[in-house]
Amino acid sequence: MIYKPLNQEIKIIEKDSPLFPKKLLQLKSCPKKLYVLGDETILNACSVSIVGTRNSSSLGNTIASNFAESLSKNGIIIVSGGARGIDSYSHMAAIKNGKTISYIAGGFNTILRGSNIIMAERIISSGGAIVSEYAPDISAKNYTFLCRNRLIAAHSIATIIIEAPLKSGAMNTAKHAIKLKKLLFAIPWDINHIEGKGCNHLIKNGARILTSYAEVLCEISNNSQITFDNFIDDYSDSNTIEHEYLHYYNFIKERQSVSINDIYDFFKSISVSDINSDLLIMEINGYIKQDTIGNYSIN
Repeated sequence: MIYKPLNQEIKIIEKDSPLFPKKLLQLKSCPKKLYVLGDETILNACSVSIVGTRNSSSLGNTIASNFAESLSKNGIIIVSGGARGIDSYSHMAAIKNGKTISYIAGGFNTILRGSNIIMAERIISSGGAIVSEYAPDISAKNYTFLCRNRLIAAHSIATIIIEAPLKSGAMNTAKHAIKLKKLLFAIPWDINHIEGKGCNHLIKNGARILTSYAEVLCEISNNSQITFDNFIDDYSDSNTIEHEYLHYYNFIKERQSVSINDIYDFFKSISVSDINSDLLIMEINGYIKQDTIGNYSIN
């Protein structure tokens, strides 16, 4: 039986519903429906996504809390991923004066347990919402967290990266924001702070350096967009690809364009389900792309 925070019923919002988040429609992989607990009427309100590492510092937590609280005071909905660290601090600060939306990486049955229940109840009781693209009994996997990140980036008019190492879910969210031509902000960190290297990398390659919540409000009102000249190529280079995906990357690169059956035939020692999951993660990370007939090539 599904846990229902505050006895809330699950609402299923179809893609063609006026309540469906309109900004998600720009995604090529837009979900056909969303499962929602809480107030579904806020899904199209003006929002800003705030994300960062689970292994956040006390300073990072404070910064996330301050930005979330200040923006929510100004009527901005705070969107994040419901994880520990920066995400949780952003959600909890937002509900002090406003509302927040949490996109989770699995079904409600598998995610809303333990300490997550407490935060879920607070989000919902403050008028917020918890959203998933997965049916209640679907468990979270590594690739579902990456898939979830595209929704966080797409949902909001802007994304703020508070604290993030180079290899992290927050950086994956940033890449989605870049591809969608969203406003992207990052907090600058000391060059020796490992958990902040991703933020510094983003700033170096075009993200707005962020020192005040007023800067976010100003950019939103101007509705400006950012050009990233180097980020995608720099971050998607084969030298930075995780080792577990290099064999696929090199295989595709050598052949320029390959079908899924070519990949299955060559990597017979790997199960079809594992190959599919790995390719999905690579595509989400921007390493590879598919053409109109489904063949893979290097992005």
